[in-house]
Amino acid sequence: MEVIPDAEGSPAAPWGVVGRFHVAVVHFPIAWVLLTLLLDLLAFGAGRRELADAGRWTLGLGVLSFGPAVATGLLREETMGLPEATHALVEVHETLVLAALAAATAAFLWRWRFPTLQGHRRVIYLLLMAVACGLVAAGAHWGGKVTWGPEHLPF
Repeated sequence: MEVIPDAEGSPAAPWGVVGRFHVAVVHFPIAWVLLTLLLDLLAFGAGRRELADAGRWTLGLGVLSFGPAVATGLLREETMGLPEATHALVEVHETLVLAALAAATAAFLWRWRFPTLQGHRRVIYLLLMAVACGLVAAGAHWGGKVTWGPEHLPF
């Protein structure tokens, strides 16, 4: 097996190689969380129980999928040898993603506690999901800035 050097030219540790999978696994929490909100809006709007059930499953998968994404991101960060300006972008990206994980986890626990979301419980749940989606989108945007440079989509 060929050992691929890291940013400084020295061989990357095995865990550093695992970190390179971040770009592949990071899309799963984004997709699952956004799909969950879409399914929930359709389920609540149309009164379709099967869509609500699918939303519960996709939210659970979304929360679980943050694990590999965060772990590989942290491993990748350690082996990149980043300049200070890029490191600041990574810190913002990391904070947004961890906040998204917290919001998605809170929504999952809320949904677990109250399986039939009605009235104010539904509103609280949807607000948590909207926050999770917003934070996931913002975290993805800042991840793009890390990858493609600070001027990538300059907003």
